[in-house]
Amino acid sequence: PGSYLVEFHSDPATPASKLEHAQFLQHAAAAGIPMRVRNSFRRLFNGVAIDLPNTRHLSRLAALPAVRRTWPMQMRHRSTAIPSSNVAPNLMFAHRHTGVDKAHSELGLNGTGIKVGIIDTGVDYMHPDLGGCWKTPGCPFQYGSDFVGNGYDSATAPFPQPGPDPRDTCDGHGTHVAGIIAAHGPSVRGVAPGVTLGVYRIFGCPGNGTGQAADDVILKAMEAAHADRMDVINMSFGGGSGWSEDPLSVAASRLVQDGIVVVASTGNDGANGLYTSGSPGLGVGVINVASFDNWMITSMSIDIVGADRSFSIVHSSPGNSKYRFVFEAPTSVVAPVDSTGSAEACAPFAGAFAGQIVLVKRGNCTF
Repeated sequence: PGSYLVEFHSDPATPASKLEHAQFLQHAAAAGIPMRVRNSFRRLFNGVAIDLPNTRHLSRLAALPAVRRTWPMQMRHRSTAIPSSNVAPNLMFAHRHTGVDKAHSELGLNGTGIKVGIIDTGVDYMHPDLGGCWKTPGCPFQYGSDFVGNGYDSATAPFPQPGPDPRDTCDGHGTHVAGIIAAHGPSVRGVAPGVTLGVYRIFGCPGNGTGQAADDVILKAMEAAHADRMDVINMSFGGGSGWSEDPLSVAASRLVQDGIVVVASTGNDGANGLYTSGSPGLGVGVINVASFDNWMITSMSIDIVGADRSFSIVHSSPGNSKYRFVFEAPTSVVAPVDSTGSAEACAPFAGAFAGQIVLVKRGNCTF
């Protein structure tokens, strides 16, 4: 709370964007708006991440000339599988099931010459199936940084203290991802064992709090992977509201425009209904990956991005043949009060709301 991404008008990496950064700081100081700049972005996203001690200044900040819009800082969680007693994958035959074995044996492809960036919990690069090395000659790990440190958590310890390298010794999620991609040891062989890897750590150790990472930390990692000229970037995390205009989605779209293959998790929120994909997987041209086994819930989940916070309304009423919950044009949302002054609609409304979406609070009367 109180942290925001501020987006400027110009595209990143332009002379105008550099000028906007300077103008924003000058105008904010002249207006007497107290703030702390957490990070500045000029490569994939043109803007800054700030802490605003008093949120009543947000409307004044949003009105500054350089500002296109403000986004409440969101937190993303690494995508972890939900344990199920009914799931028992036979990993011994995974490559045969997916055709990877033919890519290796018949096409002679193993990823040699390709650089893959993993934005995740870090990687235990000393694992024997991953090479047991870091940035030495012949080592698959040649790029990457720790952006957070072991103690980081976007909610409980929101100020990163990066370590010397992105080794993951406390979680394992990023190590698992790296193994799927590039393991080449005695026990496990990955899909592309010949690739060169970049590791960009954005999550701290489990047990610090929420286990989440803030958008500005993720943006720093995305810009670093872009600067390192990765050919492929993998992001197996989700959470938060999902729109293609979201800062992470915008950054992912720009990665794709620069010829980088971006693969992202769609998140683990499908149990809430339809439209629960999260950024950065919603960037234009991003390969958005999900597992689908929901045949029961066909209602829709709505992501609300407000001026100072974001939240979701889940399990909203599904559409039908008469009233489709699909809108061809921008449609206003109203939250009226009834004749008793309540937002619960237990008493009649005074007016009609044709062509609008009416938001009704659940409460003291039945449907």
